Amino acid sequence: MAEPTPAQRFGKHACAVRTSRGWSMRQVAIKAGLSNSQTILRAERGDEIGLSIAVAIAGALDLSLDDLLKPPGCERCDDRPPPGFTCSTCGARGQP
Repeated sequence: MAEPTPAQRFGKHACAVRTSRGWSMRQVAIKAGLSNSQTILRAERGDEIGLSIAVAIAGALDLSLDDLLKPPGCERCDDRPPPGFTCSTCGARGQP
């Protein structure tokens, strides 16, 4: 399987954050100052979008562009196990 493109990584993370917060695409578009939610749909699909739009979407989600572009972490603990615990999948240790 091919490595996801930065646009695909951005879209997957943006969609995951948005849905985990229970936000609609329209709500993110409004927070990002975009005229319609189709731009959010294109971004989440992994289509190429402009840098200024990516920054606006990241800001609407209260994240940095870096946060949405970095490779995904461990699916079990997201590389952040609770303090004092060690993830049995990736071995990451929770910091106190």
